[in-house]
Amino acid sequence: MSRVIQTTVDDQLGHELQMKAENLGLSLSSYVRATLKTSLNQKSLVEQGLDDVKNGRVEEVSLEEFKKELRALR
Repeated sequence: MSRVIQTTVDDQLGHELQMKAENLGLSLSSYVRATLKTSLNQKSLVEQGLDDVKNGRVEEVSLEEFKKELRALR
């Protein structure tokens, strides 16, 4: 059984997907299917972050220190 799922991407992402597919000799739909399947087998950044918090693998910082670090990134 197949399921049709349609999605819209911006021009930049569409171009990147098309170029990667072409470089691998795949159709765009085949490349996107393979990429989606691969991503389902990996933890997302959100899942990784929640797992880190749950298992105590995070560094505690004060709000002021966090703001200071953000300002330093400018």
